[in-house]
Amino acid sequence: FTGGAMPAGRLTLFTRELATLVKADLPVDEALRVIPPLLFGLSMLAVFCYARRWLGSDGWAALTTSLIFFGEDFSFLPNLLLGSSSPWTVGFSRLPSVYSLYVFNPMLAGVGLLFASLLSLELYFKEGKARWLTIAAVFAAGLVKVKVFGAAQLGFSLGLVGAVDWIARRDYGLLKAAGAVALATGPLLLFTMLDNRSGGELQVQLGGWRAWEPLGRELTRLGLPDWGQIYLVAIVPLAVAVALGLRLVGAGAIWRTLRHPMDKPKGRVLLAVFVTSGIVLTCLFRLVPTGNPNGYDNGGWFFVFSKYAAWLFAVEWLQAASRRFASPRAPVMIAAATLSLSLPSTLLFFRDLTRYFRADAERGFTPAETQIVRQLGQHARPGDAVICPEKLAHPVLALTACHLPIGDFVEYMVPREAIVKRRQALQTFWDDWSHGRLNLAAAASMQARFVIAAKPLPPLGADLKPIAENDSYALFELPRPETASLPAR
Repeated sequence: FTGGAMPAGRLTLFTRELATLVKADLPVDEALRVIPPLLFGLSMLAVFCYARRWLGSDGWAALTTSLIFFGEDFSFLPNLLLGSSSPWTVGFSRLPSVYSLYVFNPMLAGVGLLFASLLSLELYFKEGKARWLTIAAVFAAGLVKVKVFGAAQLGFSLGLVGAVDWIARRDYGLLKAAGAVALATGPLLLFTMLDNRSGGELQVQLGGWRAWEPLGRELTRLGLPDWGQIYLVAIVPLAVAVALGLRLVGAGAIWRTLRHPMDKPKGRVLLAVFVTSGIVLTCLFRLVPTGNPNGYDNGGWFFVFSKYAAWLFAVEWLQAASRRFASPRAPVMIAAATLSLSLPSTLLFFRDLTRYFRADAERGFTPAETQIVRQLGQHARPGDAVICPEKLAHPVLALTACHLPIGDFVEYMVPREAIVKRRQALQTFWDDWSHGRLNLAAAASMQARFVIAAKPLPPLGADLKPIAENDSYALFELPRPETASLPAR
């Protein structure tokens, strides 16, 4: 987006997979320039179309789209009071909705698929045509592949609303929609669950979201007492309010919809349940890697999806409020005030993101790093595992089709027992290497076929010669060509 070379240290296999998905024979750097803007355009179009149908206005729909892609929460308020310099929405609420859209996260595609599915369901509820239900199911299935948490939340909400509607009115419309979506997403969800068991398994824990922890640490630092469970009960509602931000103005509309669901349109009830269920699920449950209870909590994604959808109710309230004023400038002034209260956290995030990428771009890849990694790509087969210094991990993933024994987010793709063994084997391999010993057993346990080592090299004996080298690095092919490559996961 900047017009210069994309910081190579941030290139990941996700971009390569996207380029393969659209059958685009693009270099990775060009794929990074083409695919994210394409996803932004498609997702914004889906949000705008749904918001326009919901609000009946192009202008308010444009505001809704802007808020979903740029509007954040009130986390800047406690961060300002506490003097924190970290990105406010990350440092306090830990549930940033905008953050995920600008760091090559599949959430960017997930937002578009969610609102495209909601729009198709809305059209089905109004027209009753099976084609809209089929399209909604296809979009929901796509959501399973890019952000399974949003698909599960949508399926849960649709099933719950459908069951209540059938019990109260014997209306099968919502249950039919829930069945169609379940039919399309069920096999993919089952595959995801089975794949989760064979890879880096997630476990469900009670206790939920820990957004109060940063504030609790700050209050303790200031000398305030720990009030135990009473403290948590008092803080959690405040933390939810801060994480929602200006979306809170739509809380009344959500409550009235849930209180009298039989009097409201089906699509409205569905969205109200979707928003509420995401908040409740995040506050009650944690989804963390098995064996790592303090690991990253994927349960927060339910809340994030709720934050996106909650803007519809909030902007609807703002639209109604603007009609109370006779001045034609009222909508413009309300929109400006809304943006001014919703953008501070986003602006600070963009500032820090720019600094991060600028520092990464200034470091970049040295000519020696690029040369040795490209030589690796010439000798290696797709899927071959490589042992290399940590600073070469991103170049290897970005510029070759090779794998690493340990990489980013490995705890979500590989069982914990395997991770521990790989870390031990990797440490043993480099310890022996530094003493001039080639530990083939450790390399074989990681299924490694190549080694990139920094110079100066230890005395390794005459039997092991580099197949490529430069002033900084040497590339070796291990003398066990029958070693299997790492599984493609």
